[in-house]
Amino acid sequence: MANMLDDPFAAIAEDVDIQKFIKITKKKESKVRTKLRRSLFEQKGIKARKYTLNSDSAWKRFSDSCFAPRRTDHNRGRTYTLNEWIEKQGWIVENEKGKHFTSLKDKEILFITAWDIEKDVRIIIDGFHRACAIKYLNHSPETLEEPFEVLECYGNNMEEVSREHRLFDR
Repeated sequence: MANMLDDPFAAIAEDVDIQKFIKITKKKESKVRTKLRRSLFEQKGIKARKYTLNSDSAWKRFSDSCFAPRRTDHNRGRTYTLNEWIEKQGWIVENEKGKHFTSLKDKEILFITAWDIEKDVRIIIDGFHRACAIKYLNHSPETLEEPFEVLECYGNNMEEVSREHRLFDR
């Protein structure tokens, strides 16, 4: 079980107003249940923050901490980590979708995640194909000469925000 003291990104994170988080996720059409109002986020104690990954080591820590928003057997079965998905699936599924990420220079690279502090589960809810392409092609903020931005909502009981957290099964 994690807590904010175990969070490797706390030192580089800055708080984001939850309304701004909701607005950005609506623009990105992410899997976050953006129809939820600010009051529900506040009622559940869910907060938002952003941070920048500037180095290979920060990218590795982040990507190693992420789970893939994918399931086996049509949403049944265990949840893969991002690294397991890339290893076990061998890029087969992502190859067609990821081809246009082979030239990532000079593009904003944003990941939207939801981190359940109590369960220590961080799921990529927008930017999964970007993450797969970057990992598969061995890119990093340093090789692309561009920092990666992360926008994250976090708290306990993330099932209210993310369908992926409700279906999560290790």
